[in-house]
Amino acid sequence: MRSLILNLVHKQQQELGHLLKQGSINRDKSQELAKALPSELIKVITGPRRSGKSTLALQALSNHRFAYFNFEDEQLPANVDPTLLIKALDQVYGKSDYLFFDEIQNLDRWESFLNRLHRGGRNLVVTGSNAKLLADELATALTGRHLAIELLPLSLKEVRGAISEAIDLEQRYLVQGGFPEVVLGKVDFRSYLSALWDSVILKDIVKRRRVRNVAELRDLLSLALSAMGSRQNSERLSRSLGETISPPTAKKFMSYGAEAYLISELHRYHLKPRLRLKADRKCYVIDNGYFSARQVGVLLIRKRSATCSQKDRPRLASLWIT
Repeated sequence: MRSLILNLVHKQQQELGHLLKQGSINRDKSQELAKALPSELIKVITGPRRSGKSTLALQALSNHRFAYFNFEDEQLPANVDPTLLIKALDQVYGKSDYLFFDEIQNLDRWESFLNRLHRGGRNLVVTGSNAKLLADELATALTGRHLAIELLPLSLKEVRGAISEAIDLEQRYLVQGGFPEVVLGKVDFRSYLSALWDSVILKDIVKRRRVRNVAELRDLLSLALSAMGSRQNSERLSRSLGETISPPTAKKFMSYGAEAYLISELHRYHLKPRLRLKADRKCYVIDNGYFSARQVGVLLIRKRSATCSQKDRPRLASLWIT
């Protein structure tokens, strides 16, 4: 185990050198993180996968001595010993002012691990790709000892700063969204974002939440994506899928999509909290590029809707209004 972890640290050190040489886009959050670095608080960068969290951290840490480890490495054992990992990092990197942990949510009991390092006087910068789990665990285990910075895909302002000479920039942003790899033109946005959507579902929802109804989860999120901006509720979503899942399960799956930064649910305003929670919600995708890339998902749901009863079709039709 010790030699395996040491080899992983060496391998990731080489990968880090490559990452530091790559160009990057300046983010609005850069100054906020740079100012927070000297603080003893644990700096936690949250946000969707591939939104640039690691790059943001590297931008802030590039002029400092720091050790790096990515917990999404497929060679990392499930039962890794955190104590051995810290020893390996200190051996490879020597004395460092900061420890940078990427995708920390993949480590079991990561909140206790960070808490122990913080008590030991280590200055920590971490990233994570799951909104609610990170927020809940941080609130309980690291109360008063962390600073959360949420990084979303690039805003139109940030895109203008990166590729100001582009033609029809606003239209391109509206269709393709703001994920950095897409904005820089390094990938075909449709295949890239379609694969990213599937990856988030499998890694951040199915795996972490131990979801068994994977097909129903995919269909529900595709339906929510196609109905972007529409009023919806769990009962209507359940009926639209032929009641293959119950309304409580539909509501739970929608919350999983929000946790994983695929969608965002907007609550209707009401003076009474009870009525606000019971009212229909509007669903929005976290990045417009997902909507353009996943049109095949819309066709899948439309095909399934053909099997719904005549009674349910008017309710289903209302979901397509955007």
